[in-house]
Amino acid sequence: MMAETQTTTMTETQTTMTETRTMEASPAAWETPRAPAAGGDDGRWTAEDEERALVLNRGLAADRYRRGACLGQGGSARVYKLLRLADGRLLAGKVSGAVAELRREAEVLRALRHDKIVKFVDWHEEAGKPEATTLVTELCAHGTLRSRIKDASPCLARGELLLVLRQMGLALDFLHRQGLWHADLKPGNILIRGLEPIDVVLGDSRRRPRPLPLPP
Repeated sequence: MMAETQTTTMTETQTTMTETRTMEASPAAWETPRAPAAGGDDGRWTAEDEERALVLNRGLAADRYRRGACLGQGGSARVYKLLRLADGRLLAGKVSGAVAELRREAEVLRALRHDKIVKFVDWHEEAGKPEATTLVTELCAHGTLRSRIKDASPCLARGELLLVLRQMGLALDFLHRQGLWHADLKPGNILIRGLEPIDVVLGDSRRRPRPLPLPP
């Protein structure tokens, strides 16, 4: 009996060591966006988030936020699920190699207050660690309209489409009244805050001048 227990313990220890070595050897794998959560709901901090946080938070201050799963990426930017340690609230954190551009996006979002534009929460920096610079926003736990369209079978309901169009119309009207335009409106930049009825917000808003009018 004792031999069986020792064998089981050794096997578990070896498995843990193997998993740890794998994590240490390929941290980039933990920065790859994983498949959306079951049911498209990322509104929980899971064991997977905690496991990824062991790698993704190395070298970063651990007193304010913990990075969990990578929810998406585009260009030089990635978006992570964040756990705010002060109150346990789940948020989204965008990091980018283009820090100056990310800062400009944060400045725009901070000034834009509209129910159909993703809400700015915080701007996080750490001295001497540009990789820690994070634009913190509300977490839209149901992914993007792109993923919703992809998962819909056979397609989105007519009522959902009309609601999305109406809500995006409100967001764009507000932007245009501020003298701004989006320039990258697509399903991947439309975030789903809630379902039944579908509640969407516009993400990735940056300060861009209006295009010159076309000649008559």
